[in-house]
Amino acid sequence: MLHITSPLRPQLSFRPFLLPRNDWIGTIICIVGVMLTTSFGSHCSYDYDVHKLKALYDEYPFMVGEFIMAFFIVVTYILVSCIIPQLSSQDVDLILYKLKLRKVNFIKR
Repeated sequence: MLHITSPLRPQLSFRPFLLPRNDWIGTIICIVGVMLTTSFGSHCSYDYDVHKLKALYDEYPFMVGEFIMAFFIVVTYILVSCIIPQLSSQDVDLILYKLKLRKVNFIKR
């Protein structure tokens, strides 16, 4: 039970009333996800030798999954290191307004 409630520790610390609503929602989603994967996940233990692992790594779905994961890692790195730091707060407000994630009273162009 300690591992399931560990994401709640920051919220249950000194000033829980100051935390934004999104933090509470994120914590609840994490706890529900952990409970579901623990409850309904595979409880079987498989023994793999080197030949079975190599056969799994050589299969097409594994290679596609690795490529997709590497692609998203590179895109995230480029966004975080190059593109996002160059945006001003007005650009961010405009993007969020267009995505309907934030209501902006006025937009200066």
